[in-house]
Amino acid sequence: MGSKKLTFTICLPKIESFRQSMAYSSTGIKMTWQRIPDIEGYAVHRGTGQNGDYWLLKTVTANSYTDLGLEAGRTYYFKIKAYKVNGNGERVYSDWSSIESVIVK
Repeated sequence: MGSKKLTFTICLPKIESFRQSMAYSSTGIKMTWQRIPDIEGYAVHRGTGQNGDYWLLKTVTANSYTDLGLEAGRTYYFKIKAYKVNGNGERVYSDWSSIESVIVK
């Protein structure tokens, strides 16, 4: 008798189509992206500079998110990652989506 240890890597597809899905507003933005099958959620991040720091806004299970309370006249940057929980209870993330910039009017 013997044993065999298997190791595998979970690779999630990158979110390819990410866009603003409502008219510009003075207070917020709604964004949508393509649904990825068999994932557990999406981590939505926002920044104030394209190459600056981003912070997690929220993790969601739907393929959309509405960010409210934004400042009129300011540009915001968003990017998203899909995730799945592995057998150890850890989140495994996809690569980042492209960055979507929005000027709140």
